[in-house]
Amino acid sequence: MNHIDLENKLKIRIKKHRITESLVCVVFLLILIVFTVLYYQSGSVEETSWGPITHQNINYNIDYIWGILIGVLGFIPALIVLITDCLFLRLVTVEVNSDYITLYRGLVHTYLYVNGEQKDSIIYGYYLEADLSDGSKITVSLGKWTAHISFSNGHPSIDV
Repeated sequence: MNHIDLENKLKIRIKKHRITESLVCVVFLLILIVFTVLYYQSGSVEETSWGPITHQNINYNIDYIWGILIGVLGFIPALIVLITDCLFLRLVTVEVNSDYITLYRGLVHTYLYVNGEQKDSIIYGYYLEADLSDGSKITVSLGKWTAHISFSNGHPSIDV
């Protein structure tokens, strides 16, 4: 596969992930808003009085609290996943000699592509390795926010 086709495919994948995560956030936020409004509209006011002193007591239908709880417990993790996705997901393509190196760093998986072909992937770990067309090796060292690409053929290292 061509590296440009690969980039377009990965960008579409990123877009689909973010749209899905956003829709999940919106659904849980709507559940939260609807049940909160229903809860507060279900209030009934009772007045008790002892002569000139009056006291108002508001009673709410507590069955709506389950909907509020589902909305909150669904919205907060979905929002955290969406924010984490926007912060940590990376797609970088670098040209070295005549090879195109693409690094896709998602929430769970990290993939290394050389000239549009997947050469290495990890779920948990810090290093990826692949061979270039000239026989030299590249090593990708992952950090929290960055990645360091080093080459065995003497090409200067690249930080992405």
